[in-house]
Amino acid sequence: LKNLLASLAKADLSPLSRVIVVCNPPLDLELDVYPFSIVVLQSAELGVNAARNKGWRYGEAPVVLFLDADCVIVDRDFVAMHIREHMRLQDVVAVGGIYESEVDCRALDQVYHWLQRLWFLSGQGSDGSNWHLLGGNVSFKRNVLMEHPFDNSIKFGGSETELTFRLMRLGHRLMGFKELKVRHKVNLTLYQFLRRAFLQGYRAGQLGLPVSADGVWTEEIRRLEGSLRAIFFHSVCSFLYRETFSAAREMGVRRQESLIWFLAYIARRRA
Repeated sequence: LKNLLASLAKADLSPLSRVIVVCNPPLDLELDVYPFSIVVLQSAELGVNAARNKGWRYGEAPVVLFLDADCVIVDRDFVAMHIREHMRLQDVVAVGGIYESEVDCRALDQVYHWLQRLWFLSGQGSDGSNWHLLGGNVSFKRNVLMEHPFDNSIKFGGSETELTFRLMRLGHRLMGFKELKVRHKVNLTLYQFLRRAFLQGYRAGQLGLPVSADGVWTEEIRRLEGSLRAIFFHSVCSFLYRETFSAAREMGVRRQESLIWFLAYIARRRA
């Protein structure tokens, strides 16, 4: 979080009215070291969506920008770019961008970011419309959130996707821009990597989402830089992620939560 706030301090914050930090458990922050006003709120309810709803309801700005604590801003005009697109596109209710990994990140983290890029690109329309927006780099018009808040029952794993899919089905326009970037720092173990795949897949199944990224898979694999060993590692980890995601999605469709059923499903697919 301190890295995120430090990156905000270097950005153009002229269009920003207030920074709101929602935390659980409480954080020890030195608020007077930053050149902007910070409000720290304590969330009594567990889950990222509950924190998002608490944060936007406290403020008054017409546009609400959501950033995750493990992200940092890399472009000085990042905040202004979000606001500018909302002002330019009055009929658009949400604007989002992509994650980029740190230059020296671990291989598993690199694969995770690459898969998030695939998710974003697979939802991108020819006119820029995109409901595959990422929760750590997305902004909404406040009046839309007042009518359609985040679902507090979703704690983690594809938590923002329920809202973006709901808005899309209601006929609202959501836009994605590859130029809107945040640097996302994660240190995933293999267990955490697969757990995220499981949670995101299970949520997709519950919502009945069309989530195939096959259309951009071949194009993106060509973008990989490095040795054949690196490409092999990407391929293996991506396979594990996609298998876990697919099995969890099928469980979500059937409302199944059994680990035995999950393992049997993967074994059946590989048979």
